[in-house]
Amino acid sequence: MKMNLSIVPTLRLLSITLLAGLALVSCKKSTDELIDEEAGDNIMVIAKADPELSTFVSALTKAQLVTTLEHGKYTVLAPTNAAFSSSSIDINALSSDSLRAILLPHIVVSEYKIENLDSSSHVTAINRPVYFSSVDAVLYVNGGSKIVSGDLEASNGILHKVDHLISTSQHNIVQYIRYTPEFSTLYSLLKRPALRTLTDSIAKGTYTLLAPTNEAFRNFKDTLSSDYPRNIIAGHVISNRVFTSNFKSNTVNTLWRNHPINVSRDASGIITLYAGADSTATKAKILTTGSNVSTTNGVVHRIDAVIK
Repeated sequence: MKMNLSIVPTLRLLSITLLAGLALVSCKKSTDELIDEEAGDNIMVIAKADPELSTFVSALTKAQLVTTLEHGKYTVLAPTNAAFSSSSIDINALSSDSLRAILLPHIVVSEYKIENLDSSSHVTAINRPVYFSSVDAVLYVNGGSKIVSGDLEASNGILHKVDHLISTSQHNIVQYIRYTPEFSTLYSLLKRPALRTLTDSIAKGTYTLLAPTNEAFRNFKDTLSSDYPRNIIAGHVISNRVFTSNFKSNTVNTLWRNHPINVSRDASGIITLYAGADSTATKAKILTTGSNVSTTNGVVHRIDAVIK
């Protein structure tokens, strides 16, 4: 059988075109693979691959923050499953908006490796600042959240795993006390006309408030009449932001003049506060839950007794 010579150039052209097309596809595939390799996994891919962050991923999904963390540059302070378990937060019982408010302080704009953070650092999360402090070469966020694993690099940022949720409030110290039912007795004292100047100062300055719970006041034997509560409340206020990671076994001055607080920190990190002689003083402990709450103008710690 004779080949029709008139179609040979056409076949040759078709073969050349096909080979060129295959080469182009091959080059494009190699280029795409190279781009993917250079891009790496984004923050959400890294988080989803870590079994210790499954609750965090579920919370981000419900709070509709997944897309946010797939784009842009962030440092994520990611609470572990144990961090959620140790808190009183049930993500299934919260609305998306409530959950988002809890999670946003864990998302810091821009990238920060551990080496760029120290005890004097504070950086801006999406909705408010977070503060870092170092104790025995361990880095804490807002005093109560320890970085247990850091510098997990993603294509669009960095993850640091933390062992507790970061507690923040959009209110100042006095407003936070007002809106927290467990401090209703304390707030009733702050509202007294005799304490107005002190209360205004606590609301506007930068302070740390050691806040006795309602139960602490029920167990308090002294009278709360007249001006006496002013000194009692002033004795629970420390100048500047002081997180639990900043407390050491020493003496701390309060707004009650000449009435400092003695601080004792044991090997397990439990902090005990008292005024006066050790043997006769009423001692208060800073409670793990409800402490290190960073407000717009300071810090609130929940304590189990009234210091006097």
